[in-house]
Amino acid sequence: MNMLKKLTLAGAAALLTTLVCAGETIDQFTSLDTSEGYFWGDDMVYYYTNFTIIQDYESDERLSLKSLSPGDWLVISYQSDNIGRMTAKQILIVPDEETARSVKRAM
Repeated sequence: MNMLKKLTLAGAAALLTTLVCAGETIDQFTSLDTSEGYFWGDDMVYYYTNFTIIQDYESDERLSLKSLSPGDWLVISYQSDNIGRMTAKQILIVPDEETARSVKRAM
């Protein structure tokens, strides 16, 4: 399934730009709002607090954003379960788009 989504946060700074769900995802980090909140991506709810994103139904899948800087890239590999929910199976922080694209090809 190939889908392109733009994620936005109402009343908060933009956290991620585009999301591509097709077995692999590249998200560019642009800025970070440190207040607590949530946003929707496809059928998932993402909660963020204290520089951390936690997936709704994979409570152990956490990514600390403390080490992210503007311009860093998140490479997220997704898998679908038997009822069609997409969950992250791997999340990496990489320094630039070239590295992100090479990691994406290797996933």
